[in-house]
Order: sequence, then structure tokens, then C-alpha cells
Amino acid sequence: MVFSKENGVKNTTKWAVSSVFDLLSPPLCRGCGVRGSYLCECCKKYILEHLRVRRDFGEAPEAREVFYRVSYLGYRDELLGEMVEEYKYRSIRGLAGVLAEILWEGYLRSETRKRKVILVPFPTSRKHIRERGMDHTLILAREIAKRAGGGMEVSRMLRRRKDTTQVGASEELRKKQAKEATEVDEREVRRVLEKYGRALEKGKARVVVFDDVWTTGASMIEAGKKLRRAGVERLEGLTVVRGRRQKSPTIYGGLFEA
Repeated sequence: MVFSKENGVKNTTKWAVSSVFDLLSPPLCRGCGVRGSYLCECCKKYILEHLRVRRDFGEAPEAREVFYRVSYLGYRDELLGEMVEEYKYRSIRGLAGVLAEILWEGYLRSETRKRKVILVPFPTSRKHIRERGMDHTLILAREIAKRAGGGMEVSRMLRRRKDTTQVGASEELRKKQAKEATEVDEREVRRVLEKYGRALEKGKARVVVFDDVWTTGASMIEAGKKLRRAGVERLEGLTVVRGRRQKSPTIYGGLFEA
């Protein structure tokens, strides 16, 4: 199934029809088009075998002052990024489990073997929750936690303060909006620090701020700063994908192309 955005304008009717179609008929594999699942075992195996966890701060050196590291699994113009956009903008909830499986198998399983992970989903704006009918980041975080058993906990230490949107915004405007977008739930921070404070100090636990896409990093950096000021140290940033990369390996129509 091909996904496209038309000038960034929401088309509720198209999305609703597509969502109903996915519910009433067997879904198509987003990699090869085979009917029966959102991602067939063959395509999932290929992605996991070729997956490389990347860690860099891109064009946001300020992130070094906030995060121990920032990790991501791919780019927006790869299949993984296309699934993120389809899940997020078309509310295809079935893709949450697929993305969670890739994040879990490709990265977080090994992390939870080393330490307890406190996953903090970046809060979605209330406006977008109403439009999409879901808090996509929170749902994805909870899907990951299901696979982790006791090795992971989802904590809502961040909450939305303003319903700003950064789609199409300049880097300068993004930074301004980011400062006002979120706030810290101090009660939840105290709970986490009381429960995991010693483990965090000894490196046996880590707080991971989680979002779907890293574009400029402005939102996550500001959220990280607020958590640091609230007393949360040793933060990690994690997103599924970051900005687009031309000539990236991707999958279309069952063919693996470079």
C-alpha cells in the first residue's frame, strides 16, 4: 500500500476509508505487498538482519549537553520511516506492534539485559490526539514495554503544555515552540527517582526519552533539559527514525533497492 501526504493537509475521508479497508480485509505487507500481515516474516527478517543502530547528534551539537547518547534505527525515506508515517498520520494501529517488534528485537532487548529502562514517551499534542484518535507515541511505548516484561517501565514524566505543531516550521521557530511545548510532571519524577534513584546512579537503570522521529532534535533537547533540571540524570534519547537520507536502502514492490 502506497502512502503519500498531499501538501501536509489532513484528508480525513481518505484516511478513514483506508483504515476501514485494513480492518475489513487482510492487511498487505508494507515491504513486499503479500497479503496477510502488515509486515511479513521475510521482510521483517530482512530489516532486522540489515538494521544498524546509529548514534550521533546530527546537526544538533547541543544534544551532547543533555543526552548521554541519541540512538535511532533508520531514516524517514526508508521503509521503516514510511511505516512510521503511515502509523502516525493514517492511524494504522496495527503498525504499532510491527514497529514495537523492530525496536525491541533490533535494539531494546539487548539494552534491558544490561539495565532497567524507564521509557518516557514524548507527549503528543491534544490536537493531534483528537485528529488521529490516538496518542501514537504512548501506544508505541506501551507496545514495546509488553515485550520487555519487567525489564522496562513506561513513565509519563513529560506532559504536553501547548498544542504547537512543528510540521513545516523553520528551525528557529521549532526551537521557540519546543521551549513551550512540554513540561515536567514533578510528582512522577519524584516517584521514579524514589524507586530507581540508586539504580540510576549505579548505571543499572536509564531514563530514555522516546519519540518517533528526530528532525532537528529541538523538542527532545528541550524536554531533556527540563528533566535534567528536575533531577533526572544520565538521559538517553531514542527515536525510530531521523530525517530523510537520499539514496538509502529501501524496499519497494518486493525488490530490495539501493
